[in-house]
Amino acid sequence: MRIFLTMFAIVGAFATPTIPTAILDSYVLEQYSEKITQELEEQLSKQNDGRTLRCTREYGYSFFKLENGDRCYIPPPHFLQELGAHVCLALGEEPVVFTNIILSQYDEGFYLEPHVDVACDYRYKSSDFYFDEKVYGLVIDADTTGALYFVKWEGVGRPPLDLKPIYSLEEEAGVVFCLKDQLRHFPYFHGVSKVKNHRITLTFRTVSFEK
Repeated sequence: MRIFLTMFAIVGAFATPTIPTAILDSYVLEQYSEKITQELEEQLSKQNDGRTLRCTREYGYSFFKLENGDRCYIPPPHFLQELGAHVCLALGEEPVVFTNIILSQYDEGFYLEPHVDVACDYRYKSSDFYFDEKVYGLVIDADTTGALYFVKWEGVGRPPLDLKPIYSLEEEAGVVFCLKDQLRHFPYFHGVSKVKNHRITLTFRTVSFEK
């Protein structure tokens, strides 16, 4: 028995980490689909810096503005907070008020570089803010090739774009997930592989500031 438990512990120590996932009830997505479509019809910001190519719209605090010291806050639409609560409940988590929500649209050839969301123990530049431990996501439209993936990188600088993933999320419309624990932190980075057709997601985060 002692040998078995020791072997089990060794295997567990080298097991590939994953993140909690669930499927949102289809009626919930249907309930908010029209409002999401309306948001997508508004002007989205295109991010194209050679390592990331996607279109987004941020609600609440803006990550890019916070990086420059701008704490301007525009409350997210109420329906997005409601949808975020559904995401939390589907994962067995207590709903919270989200202060940074991102609507992302990936078209053919779009992708997201592997990165670590700003955390209390991982900052970019000299930022005075960070995202709380739990980051939630909802796949609205899934793609056949483009999906959330994770790499492990302990080298200097940013990880190569062609680094082999250690784990990829199996996506379909309605998949929800919670990025937390091991995969939330360095040396684990997450990104989105190159999209073949179309992918739409929502990201829900809460912002904290250093006191």
